[in-house]
Amino acid sequence: MKELWLVGALEELLGQCTTPLIFEPQGRKDIARLGKMASQGEKSMVVHYFASFDKDKDIYRKEMRTLAKKYSDELLFTVIDVNEHPTMPALAGLPDGVASGVSIEDLRMGKVFPYLGKQKTISAVELEAFLADVVNGAVTPWEGLQEVMIEVGHDEL
Repeated sequence: MKELWLVGALEELLGQCTTPLIFEPQGRKDIARLGKMASQGEKSMVVHYFASFDKDKDIYRKEMRTLAKKYSDELLFTVIDVNEHPTMPALAGLPDGVASGVSIEDLRMGKVFPYLGKQKTISAVELEAFLADVVNGAVTPWEGLQEVMIEVGHDEL
């Protein structure tokens, strides 16, 4: 943290103190805020957790709180309600009809890395190992994003 007497330091401190470690977008405005963070380069990666049930979201938050705090400078952890945003899991490389899952979005490279583990839930230890694999290039990115973007393209001209 900068020295508190500098211009803008108090606002920065308040922003850091009031931003939750694990962000849950509530509507389109919050989703747009995620896009703004990506374009401004505030974080290098976003760890998305998709869930349909509040119980699953609460368990995930408790499990990941320490990990989110550890990597708060580089990573943004999100919890996305599949009921409110039903198309987002597919855009994150997760299979159709998924009730819960994790996907890592590399904002600098524009790549997505879905966690396709065999277990329904993921622990903080497993997620940290998966993050290390993504950073070290041991995991190949999901290629479907380019296919989705091509299919959505316009051909009016």
